[in-house]
Amino acid sequence: MKKIILLFLLFISITYANVSVDETTLELLSMLKLISKSLGVLAIMLLALLVYFITDNIRFKRKTLKELEKAKQELENSTIKDTLTGLSNKKYFDDIFNVEQSISTREKSYLNLFILDINNYNNFKIESEKELNETLKIISNFLKHHFKRATDSIFKLEEGQFAGIILSKNKDEVKNYLEKLLENIDNSNQYISISIGLKTNHIEEKLNKETIYKMALHALQNAKKIDTNKIIEFDEILK
Repeated sequence: MKKIILLFLLFISITYANVSVDETTLELLSMLKLISKSLGVLAIMLLALLVYFITDNIRFKRKTLKELEKAKQELENSTIKDTLTGLSNKKYFDDIFNVEQSISTREKSYLNLFILDINNYNNFKIESEKELNETLKIISNFLKHHFKRATDSIFKLEEGQFAGIILSKNKDEVKNYLEKLLENIDNSNQYISISIGLKTNHIEEKLNKETIYKMALHALQNAKKIDTNKIIEFDEILK
């Protein structure tokens, strides 16, 4: 009879309560074996209920912690992610820029900042919100496809504007990727027109975030003046 009750205790404390056999549970079972030698069946049944409530409470706490962790993660994502495209937003762009610059300095690599703008964004906004959202998704998917390394950071900034902070060892690497991006968009989506401004920061320049951003923005403005689906690098303006 006592063996049956002990098996019952093991069942409700592990299987029914859905908790793993940790040190606490093993200690409880060991204690029950000792107590069962001197106590009657009624006392063991009471202890069985006690074990059940303890293990059920553990299960409840673990479930609650998982739910809290999930809610925390969702909250963090909502503050740094653009809901439509799934890209990081302007807030995260401001937070991460200095970190990326520190990594660039430490690894002696180029820090490339590009700003991409949809030229006819206002037309999309007026004509069709659905078409506009589809356009934003198309751009974001192109960016995700071309810049998917762990060191690549892509962002959705203002309305109709994207950006990327890309570290590279080769000066022309990012520009080549952006030219491929322009080519793909031009070939597959005739109604989308974009312009890109790029600033490749050399390590010896030691420029701050605000200066690099202004340079990339200035390059973007020049690209918009010249042609549709055009990329201009800031250093080209100076030549």
